[in-house]
Formats: sequence, C-alpha cells, structure tokens
Amino acid sequence: MSSVATAIEKEQFGGIIQIALPLLHNVLDPATREENLFLIETALILWLTLLRLAASYDSNLGILFGRVKELLAQDLEHVKILMNITQGYILLGGTTFLSHHSSDLQRILILLVGNVNPRGAAYLNLIFECLLGAFPSQGVPLFIHGGIANKMIHSCAANYNDENDCEPDRVIIIYLSVLARLVLHSSNILDNILPISCKQGKMFGHDHLLSLYFRFFESDGGNSLRQKLWSIFLLSLLPPSPTLNSFGVHLLELMDSLMSCCLDTMKQSNTTLTPYSVGYDSEEETVDFSKSSYQNLLDVNLKMDTIYNVDIRSLLKLKMQQLASDLNKIDHDRLLQSVRPNILSELEQIISQ
Repeated sequence: MSSVATAIEKEQFGGIIQIALPLLHNVLDPATREENLFLIETALILWLTLLRLAASYDSNLGILFGRVKELLAQDLEHVKILMNITQGYILLGGTTFLSHHSSDLQRILILLVGNVNPRGAAYLNLIFECLLGAFPSQGVPLFIHGGIANKMIHSCAANYNDENDCEPDRVIIIYLSVLARLVLHSSNILDNILPISCKQGKMFGHDHLLSLYFRFFESDGGNSLRQKLWSIFLLSLLPPSPTLNSFGVHLLELMDSLMSCCLDTMKQSNTTLTPYSVGYDSEEETVDFSKSSYQNLLDVNLKMDTIYNVDIRSLLKLKMQQLASDLNKIDHDRLLQSVRPNILSELEQIISQ
C-alpha cells in the first residue's frame, strides 16, 4: 500500500487515507500486538509514507497519533521511525496538531529523554528542533512542566562531573541546545531548577552549565545552525538583558570565550543554514517515496525559527553598544582587556563590513 500511495494522483490520496487508517488502527492496537507483530514495521512505514505525502493535516490522521505513545510504552524497538512520524505530525499539523495532542507529545518526551541510546537521542532531536524552533510557545511548557528540562540538567551535571554512568557528549550537546531555546523563550526559566546537588554533594549551577557551552562549541564539526543558536543564546544573557538573569554575571567573566564563539559563528554567516537531520545508518528503517513535500515542510519550519532570521552581526554590535553605555568606563575597559586583541580586531572588521 505504501507503493500505491506514492504512485497515485493527489486527488486520489483521500481515498487511500480512508482505507489505510482503519488498517493502521487495527495493526497497531496494543490489544492485537501479538497476532500482528510481523505487520508492525510495514504498518509504520505506511504511516510515515502517508504523513509525508499528505498535502495538509487531517484530523483523522491526528486520531491515530495516540498509537505512538502506546507503542513506545511497550518497548523502544521502533523509536527511530516513530520519531520521524512524530516530526511529521508537527511539521504537517503545526499549532492545530499541538493544541490537541500536546499531552501525548509530552508523555512521549518523558518516556524517551534519558532512556534511549545516543542514536535514539539524535532521532529524538528531530522533535526538539522542529517543535522549539517554530513553536516555542507550545513547546517550552512541555519541557518545564513535564520535568524534562530538570532531567536534562541533571544529565549535563553528571557529564560535567564525569560520572561513570553519565550520558555521552553528543547527547549533552542536544540537551544544551534545548536548554538554550528554553532560556531564549524566557530568560529566568531555569532559575527554579538551578543550582542542583550532584553526587558527593557537589553543586551544579548557572556557571557550570555555561562552561559546557564553551567546552562543546566546536564539537560535531561546528554545526552552523547549532553554533548560531548557542551564540545568540549567550549574547542574549549579556546585560542589559530584558530581565535580570542568573547567567549574566558569570558570562562577563568568560568574555574572551564568548567573543571567540561569536567570531566563529560570524565567519560562517554566509553558510546556508539547513534543517537538522539524522544521517543514515544500517539500522534505520528506510522509506521509499518522494521527499519533495517533506523537504518543503522542513524548509518552512526552519524559516519559522527565530534563530534562522537573526542577524548575528547586528545583535553583537547592539550588545557591545549596550555594554558600553551600561558599564562605567573602568569596568568596560577591563572587560575588553579580558578579550584577546586579535579576536577583537577580527570582530571589529566583520561588524564594520
């Protein structure tokens, strides 16, 4: 049926949906799992194919979304394709989908964060990026009220302290991007979580979290979108920020590192930003269909992301002007002296272009 769906004309697609949805409901019903076990993977491929070929969001498709949570509650065998399906719902349905299914989505995130391997976390990041980038008002509360942000911060703390059971760097980088987007939405949003107490009585606070951004800034080959996100996040914390925040005082002590990150980001400012994607691996479920409509949705989602549209040069210039007027001359001179002269010189040249 997946092959049929890709071959038919658009006006016939509604007929396929009417036939396929009852079949999918039945095959993916937890009550019939044992008798339909050999059909589940095929059903998931059909489901993803229908989502990526659909011209618009359909409430009947929305009803089926609850099966994602039910399948994940049973086991994590199909987490990769289920994350692709969940991403498809967010891309296709946007605020309409989120207004009806945010509780199910939150439960999915709670089930998965901290409970999947690094490759699974990369697929989970498909959800983080398309949700928090384009729909922060609907997405941010899911991470705060569901305790997900708290869990991510504890994982960051374990990694910072190099605990034996900590999650690896590439997962922590994903969490740091999520936390950056939360703070960009509301600068004090993590203040009710930080600082936290770690093993052996160690504390992990705003300063320790900041240090992880600088430690991992160049990781994963210096991903352009992530580096731009992190630079904008860090610049937003500089005084004067819209509201007083607990990061700012620590960030001023790391001005050299911040300016170095901004310089790296601006050197890539002419690089075309592309949507986050997960590279292929041999275990990944493959779906044979035209990707044009799906790619269009990804491009639209990316352009809705405020990070995509921010001019990093203008933001840095504004922040430096604000610092000059907000600080007294002695403190401002001391701040600039903490930055390596070659970095300041390169920044000035780029900003003046």
